[in-house]
Amino acid sequence: MQKLHRTIVMLLPCLLAAGAFAAGGGPRANPAAFTAKQWEGLFATVGAAPLSQRLAIWADLTAVDAVYVADPLGEGPGAAPDGDPPCDFGRVDCVTYVEQTLALALAKDQTSFAETLRRIRYKDGTVDFRARNHYFVSDWLPANAWCARDMTAEVGGDAVKTMEKTISRKAFFAGKSITADLPDEQAATTFIPREAVSPAQARMKEGDIAIFVISTPGIIAGHVGVLRTKNDTIHLQHASSAEKRVVTVPLEAYVRALPTRFVGMKIARPYEPAPPAPVQEGAPRG
Repeated sequence: MQKLHRTIVMLLPCLLAAGAFAAGGGPRANPAAFTAKQWEGLFATVGAAPLSQRLAIWADLTAVDAVYVADPLGEGPGAAPDGDPPCDFGRVDCVTYVEQTLALALAKDQTSFAETLRRIRYKDGTVDFRARNHYFVSDWLPANAWCARDMTAEVGGDAVKTMEKTISRKAFFAGKSITADLPDEQAATTFIPREAVSPAQARMKEGDIAIFVISTPGIIAGHVGVLRTKNDTIHLQHASSAEKRVVTVPLEAYVRALPTRFVGMKIARPYEPAPPAPVQEGAPRG
């Protein structure tokens, strides 16, 4: 797989004749500058790699010149309460960086990327602030079971613990001036305690999604990123609010430096979704 990754990366400068990207040095530019022809060539070439390698390649590409901005995406101009654009490669936060990277890795072309991103970000792909998967553990993970599995128990083994929280969507929406008569949710999830992360790394893989859980009431996930394998060591690639850009750091060192409110992490593993079943001749089409 690493050989295939290197081969694809070597081809990228040829595909991007304008010098948009060159791994390991050379001219680099944000993917927002790519032409339609460059996008077409990238999807065609990167699509030959396994999903974990596609995630790694797109994670590197979307990191180029991207700056950290809290909550940079929304439902588009004129939408309330969030009129930010639905996609922005130049401005990312931790969640939007993961979502855009995953959507690119699963997509076959630009059109399917936009469709996949909508499906990842919104319940049933409905573009509406109320339908957005705001809570990464309580909303995002179950809504995206079609393309990512919660692997926390398998990766953490006997060390995993359970966290329980009360999630108040009513209060969340009220903070956005939206009235929503929703009951509180009693949520529970497994996590790998921070002291158990180091031995659990042996069961983590390139392209896994790292979800860092916190002790703060009312919310489970405090940060997310993509796991990378570099020199046989697990790294975290993430949009950092402290660095104001996408950075890649050894996971063990990152966890060791986290504030005490971060009590551990979860692991979600992207997978290739099954293609839709063909419609039988004469079958109802809804």
